[in-house]
Amino acid sequence: METTFIVSQTVFYFVASFAIVMIGAILCVIAYYAVQIGKRLKKISENVEKSSDEVRENIREFFERLSEIPFLSLFMKKGRSKKNTEKRSE
Repeated sequence: METTFIVSQTVFYFVASFAIVMIGAILCVIAYYAVQIGKRLKKISENVEKSSDEVRENIREFFERLSEIPFLSLFMKKGRSKKNTEKRSE
């Protein structure tokens, strides 16, 4: 009876130790992939920021070219001068 208890206790310790090692390994893999995902998200956010700066610049250039059209330039300049006078009065 005592021998069965010792064997079962030894098997339990081996199984528990193996489970702890496997959980540690799984946590290491999860941590590795979490770091990789973080790096990729950083690159994506940098690319989005760069693209938004380019889009903002393209829109500004578009409105500058649009204001060069004689008929539309009357409307564009009025809007700009109105904004400028509001800023100056503050």
